[in-house]
Amino acid sequence: MDLPKTFKEKLEMTERVMMDGNVALDTLVRFDELGYKLSIDDFGTGFSSLQYLFRMPLDNIKIDRSFVRDMMKDDKALAIVKSLIYLAQSLKMQVIAEGIEKEEEKHLLKALGVDFGQGFLFSKAIPLDDLIKKISTK
Repeated sequence: MDLPKTFKEKLEMTERVMMDGNVALDTLVRFDELGYKLSIDDFGTGFSSLQYLFRMPLDNIKIDRSFVRDMMKDDKALAIVKSLIYLAQSLKMQVIAEGIEKEEEKHLLKALGVDFGQGFLFSKAIPLDDLIKKISTK
């Protein structure tokens, strides 16, 4: 089955995948040359290194849902969210927040400058075939 072009152009990888620095860098550079947009998923929850942001051709950072979930009640989580947004924006990257479940989370993240959000507030996860059918009928 062919995917719509927009699905083919975006790739995400977790920090673990990026741990093998040279293999990851070579692969990411190749995907970047092919025109794919690249994202680090769950940034800050594993073995983060700012070298990833410095050396790899990344377009997006996804803020992990654990920070989004806790930011409304924990000043440290909110500070991390704000810092990640500032860091990404300073590096000319877009910011995606995951795990948005409440309107107040959405509004705060939007006010802080997050570019995109995902979570149950918008939709439950659906199979790819169902998504393609839904897009095709509009």
